[in-house]
Amino acid sequence: MSAIMFRLITSVFVSCLLLSLAYGQDTLNIDIERNLYPNQLQSMTLEGREFFYIENQNQTPITKGLAILIADTGLAMVSQRGLAPLAAKLNELGWATILVNAPNSAFSHNDDSKNMAPDAQPQQEPIPETPPETDETQAPESAPMPHSMQSHSVISTAAFDAHQQDLISLLNVGVTKAGTYPGYYLVVAQGMSAAWLTKIYAEAKSNIPDAFVAIDPYWPDMMLNKDIPKLMALTPMPVLDINTEWSNNLASHTVSERKMEAKKSLKMLYRQRLLTGPNALHKQSHRISREIHGWLTHMGW
Repeated sequence: MSAIMFRLITSVFVSCLLLSLAYGQDTLNIDIERNLYPNQLQSMTLEGREFFYIENQNQTPITKGLAILIADTGLAMVSQRGLAPLAAKLNELGWATILVNAPNSAFSHNDDSKNMAPDAQPQQEPIPETPPETDETQAPESAPMPHSMQSHSVISTAAFDAHQQDLISLLNVGVTKAGTYPGYYLVVAQGMSAAWLTKIYAEAKSNIPDAFVAIDPYWPDMMLNKDIPKLMALTPMPVLDINTEWSNNLASHTVSERKMEAKKSLKMLYRQRLLTGPNALHKQSHRISREIHGWLTHMGW
């Protein structure tokens, strides 16, 4: 695919994505509650904020542990296009599961400056032509995002950081619940959530899980997206990198680079898998669950 065609398709995809993410988080929670049995939607208050989740128990005599599943931004926790079908399969394999909604902070900020060229930014938040001296002391791998966003991004730096902080707070729900279960702590994320969690874990900004499953990780911006392979190689825990045949161009564009960077960094217990077949994640949930089960069994879980 030519570079021009790739950019054109990517631009159309991102435009459609931004329109779909205008849906409010509060409205999403209301719609979810209407489709659940009473008391099935639970909540937890952490740091003065209320987080909603769906908790399901394992269906086996012995619990393997707790898995928290975070679907792509804009997908409800009960969506069949998200990770709800996979959670049900993991319950059958002995995992208790927590389903949570991904935040949409990066796309709900009404920041007029986020699509401006660097020289058109407001004066109160100038972007210097050269990085400040304080940034030079940081390793490039630990903070690649702000530098990339200064060049070209559909997400402002403030919105990006707010979204990341919301995800860190959301992960605390999983960490808190994991403490109530025996066994392992597994994190499964999809799409943009997988990309953000890759960065969070690479920079050790949240409790590191025992294992991490990333399904089609991407950011809706080519400048940001190119940093995912190096960030994934920096993650300290075992990673199962799942790629679907029907993933968008941004996710598929970094597949080979993610595997190459993992090899170059001598990352232990990294596995990449390609799923083919029906263009629907819920139809592939059984296979994804078996991939996860086989990978964890290989590690001795």
